[in-house]
Amino acid sequence: MLIIKPVTDKEEQRRLCDKCGEKYEEHLMAYRAVEGEPGEEENGTLLGICQLSLKDGENEIKSLSYAPGTRDEEAMIIMARAAMSFMYRCGIKEAAISPDTDPGLIRALGFRERDGGFFIDLEEFYKSPCSYNK
Repeated sequence: MLIIKPVTDKEEQRRLCDKCGEKYEEHLMAYRAVEGEPGEEENGTLLGICQLSLKDGENEIKSLSYAPGTRDEEAMIIMARAAMSFMYRCGIKEAAISPDTDPGLIRALGFRERDGGFFIDLEEFYKSPCSYNK
């Protein structure tokens, strides 16, 4: 079973970043994707980590990284969508994603290139995520 959960402990976030080869930044929030049974968030198979920033209007998915030896694109998309949903519920209307993210994931998530970056209109996306085409 796929488990997507926010990471609320900063030491745990640091550990997960290290495992996924991602730079840890204390001010970032994070989600993890794990394959396991309910309640096994910390003992299941780590699939990846997503770090995001809402600091000072930055509103960006800073990293979306696979765990070593994994490549579950569907899990990464679901995890990033959980982060996007959180951003939207916080009142964020537009979000960016790091250009260092896998280009296939950027496209699959609905981000579009503009002004040298990748952005998504969350308000439009959540009106109709299946037909979003901005």
